[in-house]
Amino acid sequence: MNEIVRYVIGGVTSSVGEYLSYLLALKVLRFSPYIGVIIGFVVSTLISFGFNEFIVFKKKPGETRNRWHALMKNFMTYLSTGIFLKEFLMYLFVDKAHFSPTYAPIIILIIIAPLNYLIAKLWAFKTHAN
Repeated sequence: MNEIVRYVIGGVTSSVGEYLSYLLALKVLRFSPYIGVIIGFVVSTLISFGFNEFIVFKKKPGETRNRWHALMKNFMTYLSTGIFLKEFLMYLFVDKAHFSPTYAPIIILIIIAPLNYLIAKLWAFKTHAN
């Protein structure tokens, strides 16, 4: 299975976890959409790191990657796109364009997912030859 297919599977899994966490916060716990995004971010980041580290961006023999650095880079990437950019887009879609807070995260995901892949591949999970 190629890398992009593995990334899509991991991304779908991460996104489902994020969206379900978001809906739980929004509908059951009655938090604001903005707090829901943060809760979904934490869940999604942990799922994403596991997939990216162990399934998507596998190290080849002779390559190294510091797992702690990869986790921190993954966190920083998702903090930038998963919190700051997503919160800004939630504001635009929900408050300004009056999209439903239930469906806005799905549209935002379509915008952010390709950006996350490129950052993960080229920076967060980059390997080094020994």
